[in-house]
Amino acid sequence: MLASDTGELRISFPHLGDYHVIFRELLAMSGCKVISPPPITKHTLELGSRYSPDSVCIPFKYNLGNYLEAVQLGANAFCTTVGGCRFEYYFEVHKQVLQDLGYSVRFLRVSQNGLYHDLKAVNPNLSRLAFISHFWLVIKKLHLLDELADIKRKRQGFATSNNSFSAFWQRFLKRLPTIQTHGELRRFSRGAKAELLAIPIAKPLKPLRVGFIGELYTVMEPFSNFQMEDKLAGMGVEVHRWVTVSSILHHGVNGARAAPQLLSMARPYARYHVGAHGTESIGRLHSMIKEGFDGAIHLKPFACMPEINALPALHKMSRDYQFPLVTFSFDSHTAESGVMTRLEAFFDMITYRRQGGVHCASVT
Repeated sequence: MLASDTGELRISFPHLGDYHVIFRELLAMSGCKVISPPPITKHTLELGSRYSPDSVCIPFKYNLGNYLEAVQLGANAFCTTVGGCRFEYYFEVHKQVLQDLGYSVRFLRVSQNGLYHDLKAVNPNLSRLAFISHFWLVIKKLHLLDELADIKRKRQGFATSNNSFSAFWQRFLKRLPTIQTHGELRRFSRGAKAELLAIPIAKPLKPLRVGFIGELYTVMEPFSNFQMEDKLAGMGVEVHRWVTVSSILHHGVNGARAAPQLLSMARPYARYHVGAHGTESIGRLHSMIKEGFDGAIHLKPFACMPEINALPALHKMSRDYQFPLVTFSFDSHTAESGVMTRLEAFFDMITYRRQGGVHCASVT
């Protein structure tokens, strides 16, 4: 059993979009006090960057910043998971950095298939029956969160009143953790979905449609990409995004079937798995082109090897089909003003293309 110097384990975790409400509930099964990290700010990135190797990718720096802020709130242990790239080893480096700074911390590394045993190592009183019941409740909450977030992305750009979608979302996130039973969740799910769909919108018959692809952290953590989804929706675009925690879990459970499916989507532009979400980026772009999307936005950390591996195939596909594609790479020095200028130019390009005025391909 893990133990801190004081005998009490106070566990925290890296921030990732709105998923903190899910992670907190999952870790409640550890029987420990769970400390949610503060919302990510510039200070988080500055703090993480100060003690990180210069060449490391930006998710490492955000995570380290989260840990350092959580330590100040009393955390002495952190939960991390496995990954499909160098992220697999980041917790070892994070642990060493924190120890070098004088913090005595522990890391609980959990895996999807061994979650019960990972949590039971911390909480010996956790029964398998209690775990299964609570686990499936949390998973259903996760699926609901991702389902409603998908609806919100596709509709919020056409709202007839300001802040109607953001106000609903804040109410939803506040209410979701209070649900205690499967029956209560079913009732809440029906009501929340109906309320979301009832928000008035003025949506054209064929709106501009843009899909987000890329590395999971920079796609799912809004602060890391300067809230690009909301900014694009505010321009009157129907936003699509397939990289979610639900999809990651689905691929993990169905790995033997998911990998060939992704490669099938990516052919003939990829014949082999290129690592992490790189293959999915290629496959999703291919699907978007076939489905008549107006453009795609590719997000990645600077020096992210799997997404760099995917770039030649993405650019070739964009040229072959004259399909608008823009890639954004993020590091601790990326300026929001430059990103927004390129995003606005991309929006102008797909608007002119829809009107038949231009033919265009990738914008690097």
